Amino acid sequence: MTGAGAPPCVPSPEVCNGRDDNCDQKIDEGCPSGFYWQAATERALIGDSQQGTEFSDTCAGDEVLVGFQVTAGDWVEQVTGVCRKLVVVADETKTPFEYSLQLGVSRALSPHPSTASGAITDLTCPNGGILVGLRLSQLAVPPPLPTGTMVPTLYASCVTPVVTWSAGVSSISGQGLIEIGPAAGSISMDQSFGQAWYEHDDVASPTFVVGLHGYVSAWLDRLGMEEATLGIELR
Repeated sequence: MTGAGAPPCVPSPEVCNGRDDNCDQKIDEGCPSGFYWQAATERALIGDSQQGTEFSDTCAGDEVLVGFQVTAGDWVEQVTGVCRKLVVVADETKTPFEYSLQLGVSRALSPHPSTASGAITDLTCPNGGILVGLRLSQLAVPPPLPTGTMVPTLYASCVTPVVTWSAGVSSISGQGLIEIGPAAGSISMDQSFGQAWYEHDDVASPTFVVGLHGYVSAWLDRLGMEEATLGIELR
């Protein structure tokens, strides 16, 4: 509604500019206001150990996984997922506004297993990056140590999320793939244990990582990612 003496509103197509262009008393309807994901799917586990208790840990519906804190002694003992909130930011110096995805406050998930005593390595993505992959090494450990397949090193892969918004059509992609790490146990440097082998898994945009699942005993046995497609919430 226009005030007394104000010029009448002349309807025009609504654009993202902070004004009520189509005279319906709503501002910027159909423009981005947030991000969300639905229906996370567990990807296949990597790692060959057949031990452990199953776990699953997922970010909230407006968060993504940005990495993990890794505790390692002789090998990788514990993994803790780290989530960050998705935030839509408008550049109001441009008309129509340009939108970007930024990350808000971070939040640690539960550690798996619940206790560990080794050194902690931060494998969270730098500079606003989000997790899209992981890679781990494995060794067959001989007696007198606990026999089995151990995970001595863990890496994370990250991208920078980019939002494309044009004429009401949106997409989210990842750019600038980097690998960070490793978080490494001391056993990974001991050549007497033989040759390590590696397994990896990566997701492709618009799918991103929103959680972890796996098996743990007194250490990490297997690890996998939970993926979901990111969507843009509109006003």
